[in-house]
Amino acid sequence: MAAKKNLAEVHLLRGVASLMVCLFHLILGNPALFPPSNILGQVFSLGSSGVEVFFILSGYVVCYSLPDDFDYSQLKTFLLKRIVRIEPPYLVSIVVVISLNFLSHLVTGLSSSFDGLNILGHLAYVNNFTSTGYLNVVYWTLGIEFQFYLLAGLVFPWIKQNKYFLFLFAGCFVCLACLRVPFKADIIVPYFSYFTLGILLLFYKIKRQINLGYYLLFVAICLLQILFHKGPNGSIAAIATLVILHFWNVLNKVILFFSMISYSLFLTHVPVGGKVINLGLRYVHSNLSKYLLVLAALGISIGFAYLFHRFIELPAIHYSKRFRYRASKPLPVSRSISRLPVLKTKRVEIPLGTES
Repeated sequence: MAAKKNLAEVHLLRGVASLMVCLFHLILGNPALFPPSNILGQVFSLGSSGVEVFFILSGYVVCYSLPDDFDYSQLKTFLLKRIVRIEPPYLVSIVVVISLNFLSHLVTGLSSSFDGLNILGHLAYVNNFTSTGYLNVVYWTLGIEFQFYLLAGLVFPWIKQNKYFLFLFAGCFVCLACLRVPFKADIIVPYFSYFTLGILLLFYKIKRQINLGYYLLFVAICLLQILFHKGPNGSIAAIATLVILHFWNVLNKVILFFSMISYSLFLTHVPVGGKVINLGLRYVHSNLSKYLLVLAALGISIGFAYLFHRFIELPAIHYSKRFRYRASKPLPVSRSISRLPVLKTKRVEIPLGTES
């Protein structure tokens, strides 16, 4: 099997998603810090959508990692690889949670008790089906992920044989989600559209096994279900994730462009963009015109920085490469030893019997 390429766009989105969830819990996890009406609370309430980004990435990456000849004889290996990948950090994090809660109990005196069955339920990912709660508020997502691993391992051999099974299975789960059955457990059904979006993109962009029409149709259906279930925040996160995954080559060029002109932009944006703002403020008055003024100043600053990089910074870079480091000449061993200072000491004889 040919080696899979490293997906830089996935690494980027994983980092962004983890930071989104982190800020969401840090800022909104304790109401005593910031009330929901606070501007930070309103902005970072979007951070919970980082979970949905992870689900889309799982649909994309997990199925991407499966070999093209995957069948049920390889199901055990697939599940073992996934368990070994996620279980050790998960187990250690449980130990960290229990330890920190115990230390908190010692310091504050607040009750800190743990149910052994609850902990065992975490280890088997069955707490999603009970009402015992979670040691860590993010652990429910791992149960959803593991349910997806089971489904992917069972369904993928069918999809490999006939791509239309993908639409069949996805359609069934989306229909169940749209019915909004009041499930009393954290199961994959309401979230399956996110995983499906990742799988659809994989089969359209990488494997090229579905055409644009089918792809757009089922993406639209999934997005409508997400809007119905999660609201606009979930849909926005899903669309942004798909755009980055699909147009990564273009976005990567944009990132490289700004990396290229970063020093020139850093040096010139204040005198150039600042002057545009100062001059424009004489003629604009409404908020809309001020927003447009900022965009104009940004565009002019970027354009000037590119020219500055092209005609000033780049020649300096090329000229600096003329100065090469010369190889240092090692000092001969014999000469280096001969140059060492010689310490001369007087020999002192101690008469016998005078030792103290």
